[in-house]
Amino acid sequence: MLSKSLRSSPVVWSLTLSACSAVPATEHASPPTTKPSPVASTNGAAEPSASAPSASAAAGEPTVDVARELERRSVGGERVASKVLYSWTTSAQLDELLKGEKLLSREVSATRGPAAFDDFVSQQAEQGRDVAKLLLSEGFAKKRFAWASPFATVTGEGDGSYGNVLLRIELRDEAWIMDYASGSVFGVDGSRGTFHDALAHPERIAGVFFLGRGYREIVLVNESMVARWSAGGAPDVVHALRADIDFLLACADAIEDDHRRLPAMPSSTAHALEASLAFDRKLSVDDLRSRAKLLDTYRELVRAEVARTPNATFSLGKKRAPVPRVCRVARSEAHAQARYIGSFAAPKATKPAYDPVCEPTNPAVACDPVRGATPKEASCTPVPAFGQ
Repeated sequence: MLSKSLRSSPVVWSLTLSACSAVPATEHASPPTTKPSPVASTNGAAEPSASAPSASAAAGEPTVDVARELERRSVGGERVASKVLYSWTTSAQLDELLKGEKLLSREVSATRGPAAFDDFVSQQAEQGRDVAKLLLSEGFAKKRFAWASPFATVTGEGDGSYGNVLLRIELRDEAWIMDYASGSVFGVDGSRGTFHDALAHPERIAGVFFLGRGYREIVLVNESMVARWSAGGAPDVVHALRADIDFLLACADAIEDDHRRLPAMPSSTAHALEASLAFDRKLSVDDLRSRAKLLDTYRELVRAEVARTPNATFSLGKKRAPVPRVCRVARSEAHAQARYIGSFAAPKATKPAYDPVCEPTNPAVACDPVRGATPKEASCTPVPAFGQ
């Protein structure tokens, strides 16, 4: 479930920092020659292949095990790494993909500059955090934002669109996803390690699980850890869309059934669904059916298809310069904040809290003020937005 401290905000930069590659299909690059450090095994399981039979019955109504699908699609805690991820993009970027662009080809938005993730990593690197300094290397400069289920990011806050073309990205078996907040590294094979493993073997880092203010995302940063990707009308992409349509409709029916059985209680299905979402927003039954319809529209709309096996190799490269600040703190305004002691205690005292006044360095960017306990801790972060 998303942290209660999150506030609603679009889930990802729809700049979708890269277009996909359409290089000739070849075998993927050989595994790294550096021997991976050992990591402890966990009970995590990779997502079933998208080439498996559709969840829809051959005829009649869809058959979906809602409880099983809710568990499989949940993200967070011990369930961070997914072997298959999805990213939405535009028809224009699909054209770039068909012409030969790589999967990860852009560092920043042409209009908005660095993403919130880059802004955060750059600040952490300046504060001396080793893993942030690693991610600020040239080898991790290009990126794309993704998630574990297509439906979760088919729209953003306010129902804006990131694009109508779905990309399916399958990671290599040895790929790692870093959970920046917990300091853990999760393998798509179910293994688990620490940042020390990632620092020793950066070539295995495929992406970073990043928790922003109001949203979560998987930031893909290393194309050499991609085993295969496909887009548009490719069969496995169409299968993923159909499976999500069935899932959303089944969830809507299950939520309505929950309300019929226990009208005075919140729906347990709706509560469980929150763990699969990429942003802090509760989806109603109407939302679920609307998204199912939108997914079906996109499934019918895209005719072009492409599937590739990247031949990218990894090189850490040099350290990049700190990312120019997109949002700066013009000043901080102090406010008194009540301090409570005990679960049911009345306020015992007040302490100062500092609200920053933000100034974007780019007029196309909106800034999000973050309250701090001291003027130095008050900060401003860029708000993810739609557009290129």
